[in-house]
Amino acid sequence: MIDVNDMALPSWLNGNRAEVGELKAKQALSHALLLMGKDGGGQHLLANQIAFDILCDQKQAKKACGECHSCRLNVSKTHPDYHILDGREGTIKVDQIRQIIAKVATSPQVSHAKVVVLAQASSMNINAANAVLKALEEPPQGTYFILTGDATSQLIATVRSRCLLVNLPEPSSHEVDEWFNGIELEDDVSSIKWVTQQPFTLYQLAKTGRSLLYKDIVNNIGQYLKNEVPADLVLTKLDNKNSADFVFAFSALFHQCICYSTGARIPSQEAIEPTLNLLIGRLGIHKLMDCFARLQALNNKTQKTNLNLQMQLKSELIYWLS
Repeated sequence: MIDVNDMALPSWLNGNRAEVGELKAKQALSHALLLMGKDGGGQHLLANQIAFDILCDQKQAKKACGECHSCRLNVSKTHPDYHILDGREGTIKVDQIRQIIAKVATSPQVSHAKVVVLAQASSMNINAANAVLKALEEPPQGTYFILTGDATSQLIATVRSRCLLVNLPEPSSHEVDEWFNGIELEDDVSSIKWVTQQPFTLYQLAKTGRSLLYKDIVNNIGQYLKNEVPADLVLTKLDNKNSADFVFAFSALFHQCICYSTGARIPSQEAIEPTLNLLIGRLGIHKLMDCFARLQALNNKTQKTNLNLQMQLKSELIYWLS
């Protein structure tokens, strides 16, 4: 996963940072924050910035000064009082939580406080969540917990109830476009907003080269619907590393097609409109909805068990034209 923590905070999150900063300056900041917003909206970057603000040696300041010893350590990613567990990389387990809790049970090494960031906190298994709950009920002195999650995350209610909820706004199209204008990317993401409109997800797709895959999938499906290529060619780039991208792309494309069929304006419409018209013309609205339901069911299955996605998706492609 590409590290975005070196980026400047985007404009749509400045209000959240200011809100937390006011509480910090008044010494009224809760020992536990839950940053909640749509995945890819920037909550992990905001968590990182708030951690910097808390650890700054200027205790009464609303924002990190950027010049003190703690701020310099944060910039170099070597602050000993800043701890993070990233649930985006896999399940957060109880032993990891216990190790972190043991570290923050002692006095700070450099700063006046300690910060624990639990990114994508819903990735904690039940034992890990219970260990965090105990720490939130009896927090080590001078320790702040910052949890992040998306709007649909399944974080247990008892953990949520002990956190100050910070709801992140969804950026406008103008804010997203303005943000991308200040970033150098090898691939233009404007034509894949049908996949997602969340800026940090689009950024990750572009930086990892997966944005090109989504463009190819749309083009190949269009050729398949015109009987120009066989089903196997649509899946020629499918492998174990990108199988989730294929399932998600198929589902997202059908979702946008159903919206498009109602007359709604959809993201990146010009880029995928020819394929949408082919889907509607070849399948019809009733079969479109049936295929979309099948793809959603397939997506759910892939999260629970190992499937031969090459065979499963080929079967779906054949079903479209049956």
